[in-house]
Amino acid sequence: MPRMPLTAPVLFSAAALSAAPQKFQTHGAAPVGPALRCSLVTDLLWICSLLAPRSGPASAAPWGRNFCGAALSLAVAACAAQPGAQDILNAAGLKGGLVVHLGCGDGKLTAALRANESFLVQGLETDPARVEEARAAVRKAGLYGPVSVAHWADPSVLPYAENMVNLLVVEEGVFKGTREELLRVLVPLGKAVVLNSRSPHPPLTKPWPAEIDEWTHWLHDAGNGSVARDALVGPPMRMQWVVEPLWSRGHEVPSSVGGAVTARGRLFYALDEGQTGVYTLPARWALIARDAFNGVLLWRRPLPGWGPDLSFGGFGNGFRPRRLVTDGACVYLPLGDEAVLTAIDAATGASIHEFKEAAGATDILCEDGLLLVSLQSAPGDGKRAAAEVLALETGSWKTRWRIPAGGMASQTLALGTGRVVYRAGVHIVGLDANDGREAWRTPLEKAEAAQKGLRSSSDALVLHGKTVLLLTGGRLSAFSAETGRVLWARENAPSTKGELFVIGNEVWRNHGDNLIAHDLATGRETRTIDAARVFSKGHHPRCYRYKATERYVIANNRGAEFIGVSSDEQVQNDWLRGNCGHGAMPANGLLYAPPCQCFCYGGAMLTGFKALAAGPVPDVPAGSFADSARLKRGLAYDEVQRMAPVPAGEDDWPMYRRNPDRSGAAAKTIAPDVRISWQRSLGGVPTPPVVANGLVLVAVKDAHTVHALDAGEGKAVWQFTADARIDSPPTYHDGLVFFGCADGQAYALRASDGRPVWRFHAAPRERWIGAFGQVESAWPVHGSVVVLKGVVYLSAGRSTYLDGGIHVYGLDPRSGRVLHHACLKDAAVAPGDETAGDGKKPYVPAFHVEGARSDLLVSDGEFLYMGPLKLSAKLERLPTPYLEPGEAKTTIAELAGQPYVNPALLEQELHKSRNLPDFPSLGVVRGPMGDKRMGLRLLATGGFLDDTWFNRTYWMYASIWPGFYIAHLSPKAGQLLSFDAKTTYGVQAFTSRTIHSPTLEPGTKGYLLFADDNGNEPILDDRTRNRDKGMGYARGLPPKWHRWVPLRIRAMAVAGETLFVAGTPDAMPRDDPYAAIEGRLGARWWAVSALDGTRRAEADLGSEPVFDGLIAAGERIYVSLRSGQVCCLSSK
Repeated sequence: MPRMPLTAPVLFSAAALSAAPQKFQTHGAAPVGPALRCSLVTDLLWICSLLAPRSGPASAAPWGRNFCGAALSLAVAACAAQPGAQDILNAAGLKGGLVVHLGCGDGKLTAALRANESFLVQGLETDPARVEEARAAVRKAGLYGPVSVAHWADPSVLPYAENMVNLLVVEEGVFKGTREELLRVLVPLGKAVVLNSRSPHPPLTKPWPAEIDEWTHWLHDAGNGSVARDALVGPPMRMQWVVEPLWSRGHEVPSSVGGAVTARGRLFYALDEGQTGVYTLPARWALIARDAFNGVLLWRRPLPGWGPDLSFGGFGNGFRPRRLVTDGACVYLPLGDEAVLTAIDAATGASIHEFKEAAGATDILCEDGLLLVSLQSAPGDGKRAAAEVLALETGSWKTRWRIPAGGMASQTLALGTGRVVYRAGVHIVGLDANDGREAWRTPLEKAEAAQKGLRSSSDALVLHGKTVLLLTGGRLSAFSAETGRVLWARENAPSTKGELFVIGNEVWRNHGDNLIAHDLATGRETRTIDAARVFSKGHHPRCYRYKATERYVIANNRGAEFIGVSSDEQVQNDWLRGNCGHGAMPANGLLYAPPCQCFCYGGAMLTGFKALAAGPVPDVPAGSFADSARLKRGLAYDEVQRMAPVPAGEDDWPMYRRNPDRSGAAAKTIAPDVRISWQRSLGGVPTPPVVANGLVLVAVKDAHTVHALDAGEGKAVWQFTADARIDSPPTYHDGLVFFGCADGQAYALRASDGRPVWRFHAAPRERWIGAFGQVESAWPVHGSVVVLKGVVYLSAGRSTYLDGGIHVYGLDPRSGRVLHHACLKDAAVAPGDETAGDGKKPYVPAFHVEGARSDLLVSDGEFLYMGPLKLSAKLERLPTPYLEPGEAKTTIAELAGQPYVNPALLEQELHKSRNLPDFPSLGVVRGPMGDKRMGLRLLATGGFLDDTWFNRTYWMYASIWPGFYIAHLSPKAGQLLSFDAKTTYGVQAFTSRTIHSPTLEPGTKGYLLFADDNGNEPILDDRTRNRDKGMGYARGLPPKWHRWVPLRIRAMAVAGETLFVAGTPDAMPRDDPYAAIEGRLGARWWAVSALDGTRRAEADLGSEPVFDGLIAAGERIYVSLRSGQVCCLSSK
């Protein structure tokens, strides 16, 4: 697709403002009135650029002082009112994205810059007093979260990742950096606005880099090329942005991303937003538009007819990638299976035109103002009809031509260089793109019988310039696009999934472990690249296609292996995977990876919809972030050094899940007859609470705040605002409150008044990225830190494979001084490692990889754990042996007929286990599949803060890391657990199984509430150990008790002999299937006996609790609610 030209900025004069005053309105304010309009006319508003650089290099002088740069500016006379936010946005031509206000002052303009929900705004300010003033203004406007204010430590440096900010609004004189620093953080085509009183100059817009490419069709372009002309995409090493959902809906149902394309800095994709892990709930398809460089949500449109409701058997029914196309100005797609083709404004999501003549589109192509549509249905009657090809003009929306295309082979339609080409039966056909007339029709020679294993699984047709490439069966042929003449043909030249890539003058195909190149002009085989060393053996390749750039072929063996075509570079990325069907997409200098539905590489594989940048990750300059520079003392620091320790009470709940082992249990029994005694609204969704010394401490995640409430009455005691999101509750220790923040820092506050004691910068450097609708550090620190034996332990980072790894620290509580530090880092392929794919590792690399995603730290009192990693108290990474067959045995048949399992289901599982072959099936290699001995502790395979309940993840209290095994038949495993010294209590949602995954049917038998002896360890039968998708973990002993409960338990805590649980009803009304799960049917809490599971009390809770948001402290129960409140339940 041709590069987008840079657009001219919008410039306004005073006369223009006078003529159209109604267009200028700040968020929440009245339209510009006559007085202000007169002032604007009198004082003259200019929207212009900064002065051109002075003599010498641009970096020679500070940008803010000498204006060595170029950016949009506003010239306003001193007596005029400040220009409105909408004026600035209109001038920049911005409809949405990330806006950064440098020198935000009182915050009023900062708040107003969020003109609608398509904008994410952050203000930066060097003056701490003004930071608080600005935050107060934003809160007053009710916008804190989508609009935030952060401290700006160095006004010569912007804390953002490259290509992150859509619009910089700069107050005069505040920025002291260089022009290059501005350009570094701006997205391509991004702008900067400087508010000053200087005369207008030509604007600076960051140019679109020639080195990056778009991806406008399912296979990159209208010619099905699948090759991005992008020199910046490379092996992923840095996170650029990440958003929800964390997972696709399920392994056995249509993949949740049904196509994705990108152009002009926007990313468009079809997404099923339905409930993860529950197959009986209907699909909820929507078309999503995000900024391609920072992930900000620009707009969303429902797609109610995109595909049928969920059905078993893979991703096919919801996968419509060839029906989604963009040319940058518009997005083209049918809004349902039989709907007419619609052109949607790419910037706003509004419908521009409906093509009534184009219903039932299966393929859409767009090139040089021509829309080509393959139709398979007759409009209106829903009956299948003979294929047709329809040519439409963009802009005029006229039909250019329409012809029948009987026998067109699936996915062979291509457009380019004035030709329309497709395969029809035993012919390949070329049409004149201008009028649809048949230019040529070439019969296909009967291919020789392909040798065994030398046939492609599907056909492929690529139109590249004046050459048409056709792969069918085992034959690869080239034709002239102009005449249809056969240029050359090669037998026994398959590509595994029908992939063909033209890179330079070579045609590449893949077969087995090899990439094979042919000369484009002659078909002669020119070279072969053996990629076996980065192909982990032991399982089938992923269910999506290869992709390519001009530098790499991106394979699908385990995830996204990068294989250099002009170098010897080969990089294995098993920790990264795209979703079934779509896979990864290289464009805009980034690699996009939608959420997958697999549970290979548990604890290490990245989750979410991700955009990743290539490396290298820069080293931290010596001395730039020394410990002394990282640590900032607060106002209460000196006083705290003299303060006597104030330990938490014996019955308090001072940290998330009460203690370092995250037990979720208190020793003191609380009477079951509690009632709500107070309720406090916090204005946003809170974290679970903690309680210590008469204070309830809770964070409001997206508002960046920590709140202290009086535990007895709920009155506000103090509030503290950090620079970014706080994802979990703070920790109380000896009169201090500690918490981590997504700004990459850890904070210590005095508990009595919330005054800051110290702040430690745990991130190795400043690099803020897009994350879940806000901006935060590439190395976020989880809110809940662990205090163990007088040391505060925390981690900063997202993955041991990204951004240089995860930094872990042990800090002195009072001073913040670093006591221990380590960086947990894993390489995609270790330097010199030749065993990545040859089965020499101590585990099956098809299912497991060393490394970890970031998660909350857990301790057993001696060691620290993060997912599959085990650390010493000095933060040394400790070895953990893998489990070999024979270490654990059981006779599964002994479990048949037990009352806590479904006998029919168990017999089905037994049948499967008895028929498991004694030889590898599907290429599965025998050996440990990630299961290893760790030490008894609580674990969560999806992470403790993952509240999605993906049906292939679970919590477990065990001495192992479970690896690649399910656990719906296991003891001490479920979606939520609590444990005391003798017993583990839990709830299992997914108690049945469908094909390869545990499943749940809401509104049927309910949820399984159970209690297990802590010594009842999960075990693997030898017949299922080391096998792909076997039974998984099972029981050796029955539970102490079990109950099927009609409650979707989302929070629980043990209080001596009482187990408190809370959740929503187990129901699925036909007229509103999501009503219960989404809280529209209310919520309840139960008190049950911890001894036998009998219900002893229950009552309405009003709103659904946040996940794991119920605690027991003293004689009270405290619950955080999704409605934004914290409530206290007491018998007094």
